[in-house]
Amino acid sequence: MQARSRTLRVWRLALGLAIALPTPGRAQAQTEPPVLRLAVVVGANAAPTGRARLRYAHRDAQAVADVLVQTGGFLPENVRLLKEPQPAQVIDALENALAQAGKVKSSQALLLFYYSGHADPEALYPSGQKLAVSDLRVRMQDKRALLRMGIIDACRGGGWTGSKGLSEAAPFDVDVPSALTSEGAILISSSSGAQNAHESELLGASFFTHHWNAGLRGAGDHNDDGLITINEAFAYAREMTVRDTARLASEPQNPSFHMDVKGRDDLVLSALDRPRALLMLRQETGPLQLVDLRNGIVLLETQPGKKRLRLALPAGKYLVRRQGKGAVWSREVALGREGNASLEEAELVRGRDQVLANKSLTAGETSIVAPGSWNVQLALGVRHAPVIDPGVRLTGSDGAAGLLRITYGFAPRWHLALPLALAYGGGDEYGLEWIPWFGMPVVGVSRTDAQGIMVSSLIGAGVDFRWHEMPRTESFNISLAAFGAGQWAEQAAPRKPFDTWTALSTVGASWDLRGIATFNLGGGVAKTFVQGGIWQPAADLLSQGGLVVAVGSVQRRALRPLPLVRVYLGESWALEGHVTVAYVYRTASVEETYLIGFSADF
Repeated sequence: MQARSRTLRVWRLALGLAIALPTPGRAQAQTEPPVLRLAVVVGANAAPTGRARLRYAHRDAQAVADVLVQTGGFLPENVRLLKEPQPAQVIDALENALAQAGKVKSSQALLLFYYSGHADPEALYPSGQKLAVSDLRVRMQDKRALLRMGIIDACRGGGWTGSKGLSEAAPFDVDVPSALTSEGAILISSSSGAQNAHESELLGASFFTHHWNAGLRGAGDHNDDGLITINEAFAYAREMTVRDTARLASEPQNPSFHMDVKGRDDLVLSALDRPRALLMLRQETGPLQLVDLRNGIVLLETQPGKKRLRLALPAGKYLVRRQGKGAVWSREVALGREGNASLEEAELVRGRDQVLANKSLTAGETSIVAPGSWNVQLALGVRHAPVIDPGVRLTGSDGAAGLLRITYGFAPRWHLALPLALAYGGGDEYGLEWIPWFGMPVVGVSRTDAQGIMVSSLIGAGVDFRWHEMPRTESFNISLAAFGAGQWAEQAAPRKPFDTWTALSTVGASWDLRGIATFNLGGGVAKTFVQGGIWQPAADLLSQGGLVVAVGSVQRRALRPLPLVRVYLGESWALEGHVTVAYVYRTASVEETYLIGFSADF
């Protein structure tokens, strides 16, 4: 989120949209001429000198244009979408729209102008170039279009509407005409007075535009009549914008409006009974969020309480979810063209936490690889600490090492770990999880001057526990295991296979660092209890012989090591750093391991 120096995103044109549709119980007479709905929609990321470039103005403009066509009754050819236009191109587009409106019989035309970009009280800045507000006001006062609506999403937008700010306690009531027999203009701004407007990285849009569009798609349908009025749309967008910016900014952002129209009645902005894909959503408690699975953008968020919603959406796949302490409840919904779907909140299924859902091996992840998916980890560096490293390991005489780990999910809650080990995810993967495993998780190849090429392997079994106490920030991890070591050396006498067994336990925690990285720190103790096929005496089991104590990257989960630090490069790739320091009592020495690598999910 960052402050947006966009003084005048004025939603004046929303007036035109609103008036184009009849209110309930007031069908237009058959003899009335058709209403021509025209829109000029502008998005400008470029900044004038001394200001930062915006990120989401183009997306805002595209989203507004889509909503006008999908729910507002605008024909695609009558919506002019301009991204980074020159000031003259904006004026030309408005003049062309007014000329087209002037040809309509009885002036049955409305004009909507939307701007997302930088601004100040005197000017807008499409493409970073100055466009005087006075030049826009002249067009907004042009009566060739009977109704005009302007919307500006920018900082200090109160300069456009003349608002000095709205009181939190003041009731909100807007009366606007319901038919084109009235005339005038409505100006809407995403902020009041000299306030800043804000963008959200999570939403990929400005707060006000995002919530305004959600209101028109159905989230603002307060009385559940399938018609969204300007009162409902603005009230919903204002409440949600104030809420979100109050949480994240030093000063809440208050959208404002100014109205100069003849006539008094609530005006319809969008109708949800037009031919399109409709999602019928029955909410018991909420709030619910709707996520577009094509791009991961949160399209809308409902207000808490029991209600039934009709949401007008493009055909596609969506996720409906409700966030709660410790988990997220969700369900996927597919909408066909002009087809309806229905969903009740009770049908949502518990799933992983929103912030961590797309991160691999974070504190809040599912430990078992999903069926049909692969996880690959590769690490290179220097290895001396005698700790368990699942995977295939190559080691040189100087300690230089490379490790490869590949895990494949072949069934729900089951995955296979290279070279040949199985792990099962039991318990509650969002609470207390237990993960038993067994097999051969390690094969190592090394070379020394004394023994030549040496191949070692480990077989064993164990169980990993994870207590997912605070899903956004941390989990607590415990592992218990027993390993049998086998070894073959080129220049050494053969040994009995797996004649040395060691018990290992680790304990540690994992923290998520704002979704950017994870930090995993643990400690472990290993003790050999069978040496050369001979069980150690009870007295020796309590001694320091065969004991190794280590700290650092010693934790494992479902046979996948947790690095000390993992930095995410996207949803599928991450950089990893492993550091381990171990004290070996047999030799009274400190051994260290330093590895760096990556992980990837396919």
